[in-house]
Amino acid sequence: MEIFEWGPLLRRWSEEWLDGQAAEDPEEFEELDQDMVRDRWLGFAPATPAQIGALEERIQGLGIEIPLPPSLRSFLETSDGWRHAGGFVYLLAGTETIAPYGDPYGLRRLYEQNLGDDSAESEVLQAGMWGRALQLSLDSDMTDVLLDPGDVGADGEWAVYVYHGWAGEPPGRYDSFRAFMEDMYKEIYSLGGAHDGFENSVTRELDAKVEDARLACLRGELDEALAVFDHAVEFGRPRAGLLTAQLRALLDGGRSWVPVDPRMDDELYAHEVLPLKVHGHLGQHRHDDSFVLGPDNDDYASDRERAAAVLSRIRERVYEYTSPGLFGQRVVEARELARLGDTDGAWRVLLAGVPQWEPYRDDHVAPFGLLGDPLLGPVITPERARQLLTTARAGAGAWCPRHRPKPCETGCAGWSRTTQGLNEGEAASGSSLWRA
Repeated sequence: MEIFEWGPLLRRWSEEWLDGQAAEDPEEFEELDQDMVRDRWLGFAPATPAQIGALEERIQGLGIEIPLPPSLRSFLETSDGWRHAGGFVYLLAGTETIAPYGDPYGLRRLYEQNLGDDSAESEVLQAGMWGRALQLSLDSDMTDVLLDPGDVGADGEWAVYVYHGWAGEPPGRYDSFRAFMEDMYKEIYSLGGAHDGFENSVTRELDAKVEDARLACLRGELDEALAVFDHAVEFGRPRAGLLTAQLRALLDGGRSWVPVDPRMDDELYAHEVLPLKVHGHLGQHRHDDSFVLGPDNDDYASDRERAAAVLSRIRERVYEYTSPGLFGQRVVEARELARLGDTDGAWRVLLAGVPQWEPYRDDHVAPFGLLGDPLLGPVITPERARQLLTTARAGAGAWCPRHRPKPCETGCAGWSRTTQGLNEGEAASGSSLWRA
């Protein structure tokens, strides 16, 4: 049985949580327990051997003969309880307050009613858990943290279940108390990290790695960049979420959502995100167009009107995806080939133009809006999407565009034919819109 060394994680957790709270909401920070702030410690004193022994005796009195899970025991030897375990649990029990859950809401009977002859072992264990679990959460936002002595691994660890009373969903399961606590450490970032004021050494380091990965992504280092983005997403870094969503959108054929405010004056939204949303909307045969039109209020009225024009053009299969610069010219050529039925030729033209593709802004890493083009979307298979994303693209240096697309007066998310691309002199010289 591995005995986990809790000290470094808990000390780091405490300092990072306090730093983040101080930056995000100084007034609320002033209301925190002053001893906790002074000591920079969310925990308590370590439990003594006598306290742990007393807990074991109480548990044995409940008919539970197995030893305490090793990760919980070593945790209690470091801190006898914990404050702010994630975003919804404000206080975890210590040796003197761990007690039977008691199934106050009759959930065991409810879950057992849903069991059948073909129920999985995990479903049977979960149904019985409600009646035998120990409660670890003392103060929370309607959240129970339950330790199950009937679900024990070969390493001696007991499963931990987290049940949010307001979620209307089955409880989440962790293999051990250690796994639960490691996830709660990440949760303080996934929930708070998107706030502008939430900043500490971890968020700054993650953001620097995300920027390095963005540049690597533009060099075609797809999988390496995705690994960095996905790790940062676990810690709630919003820019990482935007970057990885664009890559996933191409790789999964447009099923991913790209988190951008639905403003038609935002070129990234109008030229890339909206066509992608319409693609998914029509593919799922939705009848309610509000999903792609944006919020139904006066503030978004103009955006909704312009978005409706794009939706109409894509429905009528007359929409044309556009992109600035030399890549935009390749898009026009590829569409004509696709119109004639030469999809392989269209792909070759698109791929040849990828090195000249240019982002609208410094958090734009791929032309995922292609999927919304009625003619070019079907050309981009998952295999071709990966080939596109592993091809080096422009923008890996300093971000400084010399040209911007002109808004379409009819409300569509494209350039007119007369304004698309470079002027003749720039096209002839092959000059780039970007400077490394």
